[in-house]
This record gives sequence, C-alpha cells and structure tokens, in this order.
Amino acid sequence: MNFLCLAMGIMLMLPLRQIPVIQNGTHLKAQKQTLVFEEDLRLGPANLPEEHLFVGVNVSVDADAAGNIYIADGASNRVLVFSPEGGFLRQIGRAGEGPGEFLALRRFEVLTQGGALAFEGMQHLSRINWFDTQYKFARVSQRNNRIHRIKDWRGSPDGQTFACELVRIDTVSKRLVTRFLLTDGALNEQAEFGHFSQEEFDTTRVRDQSYWVTYLAAFFVRELKGQRGYFSFRLDNGVYTAMGGAYEVTQWNAQAMPIRKIVRRVRPVLLDEASRRAAVAFEHERLLSELPPDLHQVVTLAVVERAFRDAKLPQVKPPIYGLLAMEKGFIVVGDQKMGSGTCRGDLFSEEGAFLGSFSHELLSLRNMVFKNGFAYTIGRDSEGENVMVRWRPSLRDIK
Repeated sequence: MNFLCLAMGIMLMLPLRQIPVIQNGTHLKAQKQTLVFEEDLRLGPANLPEEHLFVGVNVSVDADAAGNIYIADGASNRVLVFSPEGGFLRQIGRAGEGPGEFLALRRFEVLTQGGALAFEGMQHLSRINWFDTQYKFARVSQRNNRIHRIKDWRGSPDGQTFACELVRIDTVSKRLVTRFLLTDGALNEQAEFGHFSQEEFDTTRVRDQSYWVTYLAAFFVRELKGQRGYFSFRLDNGVYTAMGGAYEVTQWNAQAMPIRKIVRRVRPVLLDEASRRAAVAFEHERLLSELPPDLHQVVTLAVVERAFRDAKLPQVKPPIYGLLAMEKGFIVVGDQKMGSGTCRGDLFSEEGAFLGSFSHELLSLRNMVFKNGFAYTIGRDSEGENVMVRWRPSLRDIK
C-alpha cells in the first residue's frame, strides 16, 4: 500500500502530458485549396411575408437532420421554423416571461438526439431553455443577478457540454472578470481557455456620455489586443477554442480534454481607416442591441466614434476574429476588411493542416453553421435587411 501511495505521489508531481502542436507556416507546401459557396436557398423580404421576417442583430440559424431551418429572432423573441424548401412550418416560443417564452433570445440550437436548447442573455439575465423532441418547453437553467452572467454561449450537438463567456464581478477588487470556459450541461466548469479583467462599470454614471467614451475606449483596446475568446463545436461534440490575440487554436475532445494545438505564422495587418469606420458602425449597432431603449440616446454613434479615437488607433489587427467547425475540418476567421464587408477565412483539415484561404461576406461568415452538406447563415441583402442563405460549400484546388 505504501509503495502504491508513493507511486501515485510521484505521478502527481510529473508534468501533465504535452499535447501535440501542429505548426503551419505562411505558405503551403501541398496543393492549395479554397472554399466556394454556391447559393441554394434565400429567405428574406423578397420572398417572405412581413410577419415571418427576422430583424436586428440578434439573429441566428440552425438546422435539423431533416433539413428544416430554425431562425432565432431576438427582436421578436421567437423561433421561426421553415421547411427545406423554404415554406413556413411553425413558430416556437414568443415574447413573455412564462415557460417556453423568451425575454432576450440569442440562440436556438437543435440537438442531434432530438430536442433543442435556447439561450437568452441581456444585462444580468442569462438562461438556457431546454425543449423536448416535440419542441415543447421542458425546463430552464437561469442566472439573474449582478455578480455573474453568461454573455455568450454555444452548446455541443448532444447538449452535454457548453462553451461560454462568463462575466462576473470580483466583489473584493471591484473589477469585472471575463472568463472563457468549457462546462458540463449543468454549467459546472470543466476547463478555462482564456480570461481578462477590467474596471467594473459605474452604474451611477450610466447617462454620462464622457464616461461611456472612457469605458468603451478601454474595451476597444482589449478587443484589438485579442482579449476575446472564440469557440465552435464539432459534430462529434469536440470543440475548437482560441483567443484572438494569437494564431493558436486548441482542439478538445467531447470530455473537454485538449488533444492538439494548431498554430500558424501570419504577417501582422494594420487596422486601416475604412475598417475603423466600419468597426465603429458595427459596434454601435451591437451595443444598441444589448442596451435598453432609454440609453440609445446616450450611447450614440458619436460616442462610439470618440471611444475609438481615444483608443489611439490604428493598431495591429488581431489574427483571429472567429472559429467555425465544418463537417470535416474547421475555419479560422482572419483579417476583416470591414470597409468592404468581407473577411478572410483560413481552411484547416481535421488534423490541423492549413489547406488554403478564401474570402466571404463578414457578417455571413461569422454566424455560419455547417450541417447536412450545407452552410446556413444570416446575412444582409442589398437593402441592408436580414436574409437567411443556405449555401452548398465545396473545396476546390487552386492551380
């Protein structure tokens, strides 16, 4: 017994198993590939009645194994369900405070074994709603206080693991701490893959525009330093994670154990004036979606503009702006050309080998979901209105 205890003690003192690191350079050694999108279906103002439109910035899309399309509309707090051909089928939920109703709908995700999860998040409210195989409300997990909340969230295809951005107030230091976590289905922490802290927001100055400028300027500096976490689940319930400040992606298995790290060398890119102006407009729209209407006249476009100026731009852009898990392989969302509305996507194999790059519309790429051989996304039409587009993606060699 003593020998066994000694052996276990020695094992605990040994360093943890080092996961393999897949190194990728700026140039390919093998055949370069790109990703081509062929539009297959479009739903929006051109072919939907007004009562079935989805507006604002808090809109997401998912699909089930039969090809039915689920669009979560945060503005109307409902989920619109369409057939694979684009015909309206039903509505799930509505605005309200009762079971199966939504106050701040952000995402609706269909589970592989049937049923779905809906995430709500606004100010100090964050909750996860569970729906059964008939999409009837089953139960809810809720957080509603000033100490901590879930700001961003994704669920694994089987609903057993979550990736989230958790914000809490450190009551001792009076600072706001943001952590990027993998948790189990009960929101118990399994692993952290990034964190940062900032000054707590002074609610007594919520109507002070000069305070908003100072607070947002510090936020934008953090964003440009890459203090932002990204995550995307694979169909096998594993997950890719990254922090925006370094071109490093960690792949985890379904048990939240890291299995490899993927690294790529890239040249630094400066934030130009066109990208800065587009980023100002995007951040202003995002803020309005999170703030109550009475603050929209306080946090104006001019306030966001001043905050960007005070952040002392230009600076080098973060190398990563998002992650997408394809059905085979994954995508790193890279350089945003916000003035043109496009960005670069870097393609990687399941084993982490860099395959090539492509360009796509920025908003569309950032919220894309790959299922059933298709890519589903929410984009904008020529009038700036939301549309759901289903694409047929295909890998092609570049000669």
